[in-house]
Amino acid sequence: MADDELANLLLKIAARDHGVEVAIDILCMRFHRSDKEPEKYSRSLIAASQHVLSMLNLQVRLEHRGGVDDYNISRVIGVCFRGTDGQPAAFVFCQRLKASLDQCHAYVTDFAETLKALAHLQPAAFLDVFFGEDEDERVGARRAFQNDLEGLVNPLDQISGENVLLWCEQDPGQRYARMTGSIRTFVSAGDEKKLTLNPLIILFLERAPDVAAVLERLWDAYHPRAWSGSLANLLQLRAGTVPALFDYANSEIAAWARSKHTYLQEAIRAERIREDESHRERNERFE
Repeated sequence: MADDELANLLLKIAARDHGVEVAIDILCMRFHRSDKEPEKYSRSLIAASQHVLSMLNLQVRLEHRGGVDDYNISRVIGVCFRGTDGQPAAFVFCQRLKASLDQCHAYVTDFAETLKALAHLQPAAFLDVFFGEDEDERVGARRAFQNDLEGLVNPLDQISGENVLLWCEQDPGQRYARMTGSIRTFVSAGDEKKLTLNPLIILFLERAPDVAAVLERLWDAYHPRAWSGSLANLLQLRAGTVPALFDYANSEIAAWARSKHTYLQEAIRAERIREDESHRERNERFE
């Protein structure tokens, strides 16, 4: 079937009950060959694909149903949201998805692949929607990108450091601190038992006009909101990244690092005592 004929058929299918899900399944089969560039598809098929995505129900928790497969959505996005022509539709889709996440009508786990695809293809639109406004970060979509959700792939990993820096420079007084609380703070140092600070964090500290705000967000990242196993061990692992800032040229940063390292060591000792006591109590109950 020619692209234009398929486009017309998809619009008719999508207009029927549960037709959007069927239309996306068809598009996944049509776009199966990943080596095909979007310009090889007709404009009408791309436009129809964007329209089908605009009809997709993103309130999966509200409807108490599984909805369309996340991977299938990401595959369609991977074709019809590419390039400058795809940016307007991607921006609107990001807005709809953010609203659903903000209202807890969906969780990031429902759209993990979709978020990754959006961030990769349209980084500027993705950042503008999810991070462009100042808001209460204790709730809403932005919490989905906090790095203590270690079981998930942070969608921001899909955006190059260069693009993140370019976006931050548009409003450095706000955005450097905002991104410090969102990008992955700790990265592997090539050893599972050692972490290092994300190099972007160092660049934020060098470029941000408000270093104190960046340090405040950075400090928040050292305290996980959720973890498994020993908290003391996790804190110890993260505390190992602080000494790298001890001799930093900026005296404010160096003083912060030494102060926070001391605090972390005390917190680790206190947590180990608590964990030992808890372990002992469990053993005594078992006996």
